[in-house]
Amino acid sequence: MLNKKIALHYQPEIATFYEMLSGFVVVTIYLLISKGSFSFVLMPTSNDLIFLLILGIVCTAFAFSATVKIMQKLSAYQVVLAINLEPVYGIIAAYFIFGESEQMTTEFYIGAAIIILSVVLYTFIKNRNKQQPESYA
Repeated sequence: MLNKKIALHYQPEIATFYEMLSGFVVVTIYLLISKGSFSFVLMPTSNDLIFLLILGIVCTAFAFSATVKIMQKLSAYQVVLAINLEPVYGIIAAYFIFGESEQMTTEFYIGAAIIILSVVLYTFIKNRNKQQPESYA
């Protein structure tokens, strides 16, 4: 909901920059304060750095910026529903890409049904409310 307000007042790239920068600052401060709990050091190779840059720029910054831009047109609720559908369409895509049918738990199917039902009901109710003329009593 906060991103919806930000999306209406700022360009998505600017909002993304400041949100990512603030996340970086908070995590850096936390790591400096709790340096004792991180006793291991990971030294990425040059190949790792390339993949980290791709993940950071494309999969995080670009995706986040696109989400903020979409919030200029859609409601925050619609965006969150679409994000919550990610595991569902990810598993469906994996089925078609890999050709395997992984057996999921009953809870997964119940959760997927709840998410899909929420999307359908929200769309139905929103469209029905648009079609009904306002009555002034």
